[in-house]
Formats: sequence, C-alpha cells, structure tokens
Amino acid sequence: MSKKLIALAAIAAAAYFPNQPAYAEAEKFEMDDDIADRMVSDQVAKLDDAADAKAATKLTKARLLVDSALGNANDVVELDAATLKQAKADSLADNSKEAVAYALTLPQNKPPA
Repeated sequence: MSKKLIALAAIAAAAYFPNQPAYAEAEKFEMDDDIADRMVSDQVAKLDDAADAKAATKLTKARLLVDSALGNANDVVELDAATLKQAKADSLADNSKEAVAYALTLPQNKPPA
C-alpha cells in the first residue's frame, strides 16, 4: 500500500532509501506506507488529506445478501470503502460484477415506471 504526501520542506535525494528522488517543498508525491509513516514522523511531509478524502468518498455498488441496517436482501446499494469492507466481512454484501448485475435485474431495483 502507499500514501499520498505533501513535502513540508525540501527532502534530499536518497534520504530515506537508495534511488529515492528529491522532493521540493509543497511537492505532492506517493510513498510506500512504512516510508511515508517515517517521513510524517520526522515532520518532513504530511498526509495529503485531500487525496484521502477523495478516496474515502468513492462509493461502490453492492448487492445486499440479507436484510440488514443497510437495506433489504437483493437491494443494490452504494457503500463507501470502509462500510463495504465490513459488510463483506460480515457476509452482508457482495460487490462482484455478477452479483450487482443480477440484482439490477430484480424488480425492486428497477426505477419506478
């Protein structure tokens, strides 16, 4: 996994690993999690909150497998990444293309005439 960062100060080339490029102050870049965490801890970079917020607001369609607080069985719902991950872990939802395509053929998911 990686994280999107913004340099708080100029970061010298190879400061954190061989062949690492240099970064100018305020430059946006992406880094592996472990190195990104070190850079944030060293206060030479900060997380790019705008990138994280955009990723967090992305919604994914999923078919509900059972009645739950998310809706009724076979409903197609749009869930954020964290909710989808938990719903899948709890066997409440399936976001595979096949599951969503099937559920969209059901009367309950068709727009009213």
